[in-house]
Amino acid sequence: MNVTKFAVSCGVVLTALAGLSLSARAQSVSLLFDSTQPASINLTTSGSDVYDTGILNYTSSTGASFAAFCVELKQDYATHDNGYQTFTFGSFSGREASALQGLYSTTWTSVDTDVERAAFQTAIWEITHEKSSGAFNVSTGAGSFYFKELTDGTSADNSSFVNLVNGYLHNAEAYHGPALYELSRLSNPTYQDLIVAQIAPVPEPSRMAMMLAGLGAVGFMAGRRQRR
Repeated sequence: MNVTKFAVSCGVVLTALAGLSLSARAQSVSLLFDSTQPASINLTTSGSDVYDTGILNYTSSTGASFAAFCVELKQDYATHDNGYQTFTFGSFSGREASALQGLYSTTWTSVDTDVERAAFQTAIWEITHEKSSGAFNVSTGAGSFYFKELTDGTSADNSSFVNLVNGYLHNAEAYHGPALYELSRLSNPTYQDLIVAQIAPVPEPSRMAMMLAGLGAVGFMAGRRQRR
């Protein structure tokens, strides 16, 4: 049986994208695929296809360069020869949004190696493809989406990879801290959708001062009530 290979890839935007506004969800952006770097790791999931987990690098029509993780498994990316493609800004909601925020907030800054990037990508697929309402888990048979094997790996490699992905997922679900990233879904009807992230903006100094003043007032009133 021939195995179809989809080049699905990973990466993240860590700084503001020139000309792209993640807050303007109705806007669209024109993107050109540049390359897949660094080298990818191939793996098989609950389907019968082999997937690549390298990094997709893009350039926008405004000149911004960035990389993005893949959201969809069954669509390929637009190659450089396909030219610029239009993507529409969207967002995630519900459990997906919460888990993806937890994944980025707890794990992204520690992702460094090819294996870790592949595990991070697999965790995204689990969050966006798992239909079961139970805890996220990519162990074989654990749900509608699961990890089968690394294309060039031993059983020990597979076990280690599953543990790494499940560790990422556990931390993501357990996270209840502030949203450290602004996450957006870039959608295209023909090519795979992407997830991009920007570091969440820090409140302006004036707004922060107002917040602190408000908290101080609340504390003062509470103190007065306690002394009565």
